[in-house]
Amino acid sequence: MSKSDGYYDQCMPKKLIIIGVGGMGKEALGIARRMKEGWECVGWIDDDVALAGRTIDQLPVLGTLEQGLATLSAKGDYWFHCAIGKNAVRKLVVAKALTGGWRSATLIGPSVVIGANARVAEGILIAPFVFVGPEATIGAYTLINVGASIGHHARLGSFSQICPGGRVSGNCAIGDEGFVGSNGVLAPGVILGKRATLGAASFAMKSISDDCIALG
Repeated sequence: MSKSDGYYDQCMPKKLIIIGVGGMGKEALGIARRMKEGWECVGWIDDDVALAGRTIDQLPVLGTLEQGLATLSAKGDYWFHCAIGKNAVRKLVVAKALTGGWRSATLIGPSVVIGANARVAEGILIAPFVFVGPEATIGAYTLINVGASIGHHARLGSFSQICPGGRVSGNCAIGDEGFVGSNGVLAPGVILGKRATLGAASFAMKSISDDCIALG
């Protein structure tokens, strides 16, 4: 059976590598195992050399990203999900993985609700019990954690992150690498700038400039 006949692409599981053996990585693994897309989770990648060769959650740690790219890329098509919580680090790691020829895996929990005409880019993770409103846009490699909500027409930039319980109201905008802490709330129409942070359990009534941190 060849890849060109279509049936192969639909029925054969895709080989998935998860980058980052941490809490976010374990969440990503759980979502991948529950999805219907047929992911074959083949291992972890992590820069902690002490983890190489270990088995974690029934998956082997394959080594660093450089080692993985050197040994696996010649053996077939591989997909990856970068489950690193720090936005800037995730951005750097994703660039290396893409340069090495791996393909981006998008992981969306089965309980997620996505509204009409919402747009979701590649490489994102949307954890269980998240709501994404109609006409919302989720940028590439964004992480949206458990129980968060994204309002109608909201726009999330690439490599942004919404922690558990975060509330992004309708018509809000979050710049690239923006960060909303657990249970943080953006009031309707508020803009969170690039690389800006809204702290945990904080409420933003006004827009927050690039590279700023808002608490309270």
